[in-house]
Amino acid sequence: MKLTQRLDYNRLAEVLAERNMVEPAAIHELLQASNDGGQAFPEALIASNLVSDWDLSKVVCEIFQLPFLPLEFIQPSTDLIEMFDAHFLHDSGLVPLARFGNVLTLAMPALVPADILAMLAAETDMVLLPVVGTVTANRKWLKEHVVIKKVSEDASWGSLFDEGDAAVQEALTVPDEGAGNAEMDLGDLGEDTASLEFTDHDEDDDSTSLESVPSLADMDAELSANLEFPDLDEDEDSTTSSGAELPPMPDFG
Repeated sequence: MKLTQRLDYNRLAEVLAERNMVEPAAIHELLQASNDGGQAFPEALIASNLVSDWDLSKVVCEIFQLPFLPLEFIQPSTDLIEMFDAHFLHDSGLVPLARFGNVLTLAMPALVPADILAMLAAETDMVLLPVVGTVTANRKWLKEHVVIKKVSEDASWGSLFDEGDAAVQEALTVPDEGAGNAEMDLGDLGEDTASLEFTDHDEDDDSTSLESVPSLADMDAELSANLEFPDLDEDEDSTTSSGAELPPMPDFG
């Protein structure tokens, strides 16, 4: 289907302001929040009760010349859900209706920007045929049929983290075999030190009990006194004093 205008939130905001359906200040605030990554502009209008769901869809059909096909009048094929990421469907609000060859019909929650549709067409390699639905009906159907699995519900990842945590805890709690011999019992140390007795020292008693060390001169005098040397008589013959008998002097006549 050839669109006469590019699907865009700004164009929808202009028409709503021109027809006095919503206050310009409110339109500007919601549109700015949507462009900054907040809630989609059509859904913000419905959530704020600024315009009815049916009136908003009617305006979108008139501006962009698209057919109106709310989910109240058609039963979407649940087999098509597997073609899409669950997060993408919930974020965009798109509901896949039917597939004819490489043509896929989608119900928009009033309006989805052309950039999102172009990205989806490139990823699926299909020709997209968007129709105008309602915000309320699309959100209700997605909530009932498209389930987003939480990370904590993934058993494989959960078991992996549990095993890793258990391994770390085991490594921290395993005692060292040699640690028991190396540890010192402070209680035993206290008992040992308590059993040690230290005697008081009196400075006067220590000084009197120590014997004085003799000097070198005193030691030399004592050594000389203990040695006995015989007295020598100068008049006594040297031969007798030595106790040896000398031969007679030779006679030279």
